[in-house]
This record gives sequence, C-alpha cells and structure tokens, in this order.
Amino acid sequence: MNGKVFSLFGIAETLMPLIFAPLYSRVYIATLKTLPGTFMLFSVAATIPALIIFGWFYKQHKKDQKNKRLEVPTVTPATGETPVLPA
Repeated sequence: MNGKVFSLFGIAETLMPLIFAPLYSRVYIATLKTLPGTFMLFSVAATIPALIIFGWFYKQHKKDQKNKRLEVPTVTPATGETPVLPA
C-alpha cells in the first residue's frame, strides 16, 4: 500500500507545476490592475482543503494508535508462558 501512496505523491508532485504555473500566471495577469495579490489568495484557497485532509489523517492516526495501545491479546500461548502485551 505504501508504494501506491508514494507513487501517487510522486505523480502529483510532477504534475502540479505543469498545472499551477500557467494558472497562477493567468490569474495574476487577469487581476493585475484590480488586486495584484489575488494569486496569493488563490494559493490560500488551494491550501485549505489539503490542511483539512492532513488534519483528518493526523486525528485518525492518533485514534488508531490509541486503539492499538488499548488492545489486549485474547489468545494465551499454549506453552504456559505469560502473554506479552503490546507496547
């Protein structure tokens, strides 16, 4: 699964300059006389969804770590050894 995610990130990282460079240029040229900083506002608007997604991923990761820590093994070894609890 990690290989697929890294491949997706690699493709996205390669394609972003091809998409956003002309887009930023057009936005800047179109709004130069009215509000030259519009391209910066455009950047903020494009970054907010990514921040929300990363925040959600972080929250899910913390939740998964907490659930994993609270798991107690239900199977006891047949050898008579005491079960080892996960760290």
